[in-house]
Amino acid sequence: MRSHDEDNVRPHRPQPRRSEGVGWTSYAPLGNAPPDRESRHVQAAEDRERRRAEARQRRELLNERYTSFLESKARELLQGRSTRIHVGEGVVQARLVRFRTGAVFEHHETSPRGTGHGMARIERSQLAEAVPLLVGYLENAVVGQWNGFDPIG
Repeated sequence: MRSHDEDNVRPHRPQPRRSEGVGWTSYAPLGNAPPDRESRHVQAAEDRERRRAEARQRRELLNERYTSFLESKARELLQGRSTRIHVGEGVVQARLVRFRTGAVFEHHETSPRGTGHGMARIERSQLAEAVPLLVGYLENAVVGQWNGFDPIG
């Protein structure tokens, strides 16, 4: 017997209807569960804020001590050369890749703690006065590696 034969008539089974408001699940703590999770979240938030404050402090020190050095490195990038900055035990390598419509700032960091990489697009209109912009990008790359005490060169 084929499925489209007239003799093959099957009764239609109605689908069970769901009433409105059914179909959701709610989760709640069981009994006297310890507030471990909340204390971990609070501690993680405090750790994040402490690391941010330390990075801000390192950035301020970097601005005070090495602004002219970073500006000279930014000018090197604008002249088409790649640059290398020795930061403690690590190294930050940076270059500026130019295109018709702008450029891309690219940096690689290596240190005993690990490696990192980043890129940032720079529009053509920003290239005319790009030194402060590039100094900021170089600061971001160096701050993650610098402990605030070792000389930068």
